Amino acid sequence: MEGLTAVIQESCIQCTSEMKYKTLFTKLGVNYYRLVIFALESKVSDRAQGLMLQLDKYLIRYQKYPENITKSSQVSLKLYMSLKELLGIVRDSINDRELFKLSLTKFNRWFNNALIFWLQTFKTEATRRMEKALEIDRDFVPVDSLVKHSKSSVDVLTCFSEMTSEWNRIEVTDADIMLLGVTKITDTICDGSRLYADKIGTILECNGYYDNNNKTFDVTDQLCITLNNIEHIRQYLDELPGLLKWDQVTQAMSTKHENNEIGLQGKNTLVRLRKTTSGDLLMKSDILLGRITEHMRDDLKRVMELFTNPQEGKKSTFDPLFQYIDSNLRTLYERLMSPIYPRMVEAVWCMVLQCLNQKLLTGQRPEYYKEISTIVRSLEDYFSKGGVEKAQLQIHQHQTLVRALDLNSMTTEELMLRHCWCMADNMATPVDYYGHIALKMAYVEETHGNVTIYVKVLSATGLPGLDRSGLSDPYVTLELWPQTIFPNASVQKTRVVERTLSPVFNETFQFQGIPKKSLLTKGAVLHFTVMDHDHIMSDDFAGEVFIHTGNIQAIRMDQNVEVAQVVMMAVKRPDSPGEVLQVLQDRVHWDSIAKVFVTRRLKAIEKQPARTDRAPSLQKHRTDSNLAGLFSFLGGSFSKD
Repeated sequence: MEGLTAVIQESCIQCTSEMKYKTLFTKLGVNYYRLVIFALESKVSDRAQGLMLQLDKYLIRYQKYPENITKSSQVSLKLYMSLKELLGIVRDSINDRELFKLSLTKFNRWFNNALIFWLQTFKTEATRRMEKALEIDRDFVPVDSLVKHSKSSVDVLTCFSEMTSEWNRIEVTDADIMLLGVTKITDTICDGSRLYADKIGTILECNGYYDNNNKTFDVTDQLCITLNNIEHIRQYLDELPGLLKWDQVTQAMSTKHENNEIGLQGKNTLVRLRKTTSGDLLMKSDILLGRITEHMRDDLKRVMELFTNPQEGKKSTFDPLFQYIDSNLRTLYERLMSPIYPRMVEAVWCMVLQCLNQKLLTGQRPEYYKEISTIVRSLEDYFSKGGVEKAQLQIHQHQTLVRALDLNSMTTEELMLRHCWCMADNMATPVDYYGHIALKMAYVEETHGNVTIYVKVLSATGLPGLDRSGLSDPYVTLELWPQTIFPNASVQKTRVVERTLSPVFNETFQFQGIPKKSLLTKGAVLHFTVMDHDHIMSDDFAGEVFIHTGNIQAIRMDQNVEVAQVVMMAVKRPDSPGEVLQVLQDRVHWDSIAKVFVTRRLKAIEKQPARTDRAPSLQKHRTDSNLAGLFSFLGGSFSKD
């Protein structure tokens, strides 16, 4: 086969060169090249077809031996290219009618089976060259001072480029084989790209970059070049549609099969291969970026210590943090390719937030958190100017940090108001049913901006049994919360109604001299606590109700609370402290008001006796809730038979 290839190549040279006897034959009216070509074509075609039939059998026999396949594929591909060149000369020397008679015009069919093995050889050769390139370039030395990637990535892309060029030189005419070849070449390049990224990552690990022995972070050329190499390869993937003529190939498929869907499916496969590989390379880069920021963690915490945990007598300062971040980002900007740098900045931003969340002290005074909030806003501006988009700035870690700072920056009174507002605003149906309480509420305006609040506790229904008998001795306490807003409002309570789960109270209470401004404050509430009286032990907590004081109905001086609508409220039990109460709990060591409030709330959460009666069914619970809403809307009362 190699001998035939040499004969064909020499014949092509002779047929295209200027020979001294060309003029003589032309004057005699003899088409010298036509006669030579016909004679050559007859012998070459027969010989080439016979050799390819033998090769097909050989390839099938030795298909499990890569060395044999590679060598035979290289030889057959050279024969293919020489026949292709010969056919081009033939076309220039004879007319189309004579050309039709030649078997050489169908020479590409002789290589259909061999083509599959060519594609296999492309992949084998690409892997071999890649490993050789990495073996030479283990230290990742830049090509020169003007580029930011090393020679191994250049060698790998040269291999990919030669592969696509070789495929395009083959010039397959059958649409099915074209799509098969283009898909295989694309897959080979995608697999090679992933393999390259994995191998250079392994080299970094073997070189000890991932070791945590060094506590001081240093931006290394090796890591930056590794990132640049991966990006250099990834960018080449974007060129594949043009290099391998995806659109022309898939359109040829649609035309051949007279079905656009077939071509579209082929195009989708190619796009998916490229997109998946690009995503894998980005993920690999992100892992390396994460390694960089992990190495920065200790240094970041060290400089954050200057303002998150300032020493007594020393001024808090965050200048070293900005200087540290700016210095390292400048170095990374100089050494990283432009598509990588924005992702690097985002990774550093994530690590800064993570370290801040970890270093933030708990239970400090609000001024501490306000100062940290100022620093966070300055960091936001810095990273925003560095190219991080708003959506990337406000990630979950940022939201968590800002929320923690906002809550801790609030005064104790603001936190208590927030907690009460949340409790009163929680309209979700409780998982467990603890009954309803029927109320009427109104207020009358007095002089000097004050009001008198009237509350009538009508009855309750479906309360939990807390005594051994399955019944309770319920009573209700009323108070205005938080006490810092209503310092002169005392706690009031109903009488005890013994041995019942549906007590009727019909008692009216009033809170005089309440500033209307306090009444309308967001978070100000009427707090009702349903208790079970115990003659020997302490009284048991049955449940509670929170109502916004801003929802209390205003009435005229000549009216009384009886004109107000009946409100049916579900009795609930708190299930967890929540983040607001946690902030208050963190500051009890220096805030007595917070301590009193937290003590009461934790008691309601932690000391909830189990009911001794049979809990009503969920359906009955829903029916009572619906009736309660109906009677509240109509302004009537609601009680159980």
